[in-house]
Amino acid sequence: MVEFSDFQCSYCRKFWAETMPRLETEYVNTGKVRFIFRHLAVLGPGSQRAAEAAECAGEQGKFWAFHDALFERAGRLPDTQAMRQLRLDMAAFDACLGSGRHRERIVAESAVARRLGATGTPVFLINGKLLIGAHPFETFKRVLDGLAKELSGMPSPAPGSVSRP
Repeated sequence: MVEFSDFQCSYCRKFWAETMPRLETEYVNTGKVRFIFRHLAVLGPGSQRAAEAAECAGEQGKFWAFHDALFERAGRLPDTQAMRQLRLDMAAFDACLGSGRHRERIVAESAVARRLGATGTPVFLINGKLLIGAHPFETFKRVLDGLAKELSGMPSPAPGSVSRP
């Protein structure tokens, strides 16, 4: 499952706060679903900057902590105290953010989402199908359980054959 999201988006924040915790508990943490986050920075320069900041935090192994801090603050960059709590090397973080080295990747991820048919945020790509919007957990459960049932009915590959991961 790939989520395309914007840290400035209130619906993305709603998904993060209400739905993602249950998805993590029931699907991600159990190994049933692999969850990938991609940027869909469409709400202006603040969206792009927040995405770049998250990637810079990611260089220090803090992407998810920074991701959560951004959503807690409705997309605003964490203040000095919050940055200290994240235990980021601020010199490295500032150098990264100032360099703009993640800018092109974020623009490219956003373009991919649009080419896939994203018309708003958040957007989810689940086994090749788009689900647009901050749906409740039950919607994801229905889709994921249906997909699991569909895949369980497929024949196993023959020994020695090559299958897609």
